[in-house]
Amino acid sequence: MINKILKLFILFMCSIILMLFNIKKIATNENFYETALKQSSYKLRISNSRGLIYDCNNIPLVDNETKKIAVINPNNPTELSGILNFIDYDKEKISKKLKDGFPFLVKLNKNYKNINKNNNNIFDIPVRTNKNISSIHLVGYVDSENNGISGIEKIYNNYLNNESEIEIIYYTNAFGNIISGGKSCIIDKSYSVNKGVKLYIDKNLQEITENISEKYINRGSVIITKVPDCEIKSCISLPNFSPENMAYHLNDPESPFLNRALNSYDVGSVFKLVTSIAGLESGLDENEIYDCTGICILNCGSKIDCYNRKSHGKIDLNHAIACSCNGYFAELSKKIDPNFFLEIARNLGFSQSIQIAPNLNSDAGILPDINELHDEKKAAIFSFGQGKLLATPLHIAALTNTIASNGMYSEPKLVMGIINENMEFEAENLYKTPKKCFKKFTSDLLKKFMKSSITIGTSATGRPKTCTAAAKTSTAETGIFKNNKRVTQSWFTGFFPFDNPKYCITIIAEDCENGHTTCAPIFKELADEITKRNL
Repeated sequence: MINKILKLFILFMCSIILMLFNIKKIATNENFYETALKQSSYKLRISNSRGLIYDCNNIPLVDNETKKIAVINPNNPTELSGILNFIDYDKEKISKKLKDGFPFLVKLNKNYKNINKNNNNIFDIPVRTNKNISSIHLVGYVDSENNGISGIEKIYNNYLNNESEIEIIYYTNAFGNIISGGKSCIIDKSYSVNKGVKLYIDKNLQEITENISEKYINRGSVIITKVPDCEIKSCISLPNFSPENMAYHLNDPESPFLNRALNSYDVGSVFKLVTSIAGLESGLDENEIYDCTGICILNCGSKIDCYNRKSHGKIDLNHAIACSCNGYFAELSKKIDPNFFLEIARNLGFSQSIQIAPNLNSDAGILPDINELHDEKKAAIFSFGQGKLLATPLHIAALTNTIASNGMYSEPKLVMGIINENMEFEAENLYKTPKKCFKKFTSDLLKKFMKSSITIGTSATGRPKTCTAAAKTSTAETGIFKNNKRVTQSWFTGFFPFDNPKYCITIIAEDCENGHTTCAPIFKELADEITKRNL
């Protein structure tokens, strides 16, 4: 009998110990704890703010408006009575929310300045707007839920949206109702709204570029890069668009959503710079004379015309670039090995997509294949940028930057890095190491020849008043006719100041007569304005 009682007692004690062990396990398990907390609390999200996109000087390229939000707890009627004069409300909606019994948000009107400053349930909330966005084609915009839809906003959406919210936790009873008079807990992570993405864009340069360019071109692009690293300091695509009027832009025949800086175009005479590089690197004597009669007759019998069949007379490479003589470069193409010609072009980035940010790439463009360059006529046409050749404004900007940088090629760069909530910067290593594409001797000659172009040649209308510069203009035939008129693309690319290049500017205008009347004034005004402001 005693043994039975002892056995029962031992069994009972073991059961008690096992039960206590399980209780401890449940009490210390984080998953069980979080589940219990959710079942006994109500979470009200006040805001989910968004990080910023900064320029190179930590100036925001996007706007955040501030609005005041008040929290109304139906279990504390005095909160509502003290705030009614400061909200624009629908009586029926307010009554329904009060009956639901759960805390809710109201937006304060313009009279909020007179509200009791000691009210702990009033918050200043930063809200991303789609107004006044600098370089919207690159920066992008957000939807009504604060999610990035395009550009940098979309690429870095997770980082910009992460952990920047304000929440209030209210405790509930077993029936899920807010405990009357119970305490609440505010979780404020809005400090992280300071974090963001830092770009090489300079907001001042961006705004200057937009203001000047819009006076001259309707469709096109303007890019400013900084020498020698090819940092994109300004980049616009025209026409612009407003995210607040998307329905209108969707039907716009001008295609405002197209980022023309990344789009491929016929190139024309600016490609003569590449032909010159290939020629000089092949051993061309820059002083060799070519007698231009206005028409160049090839060995195959084909004719190459200069602009308006104008005769340039006896010219060397310097004057060939200055007056943009097609015949000179057609003759030069015979002396350049086609394989070497294509190698130079590829080393300069042609026929390759340029990545300026993660998953943000330019078109690759097109180079002719080697078999085409064994055809004398096709090689001649290629030498002055016509035929089977397409490139983006980014490609031409990189080419010009390489010439200004003594033959050192650098990829165009948009993203510097990220900034955390404490405004501490961390670089993003997204770009390849610069590479040498041609000799300094070659770049020195090209700089000199481009200076002649802007001093006495076809680029003269783009000559700045406040600084020295060098440039090359271009009018590219597309082979397209509109209203019985030939469609051409106009280019102007150059750098300044001449002796110590700081900036390169590349401009394209769609469907315009020529670069020296359409694009040159933009280069001139930009160079003068930047020099005056000492930017």
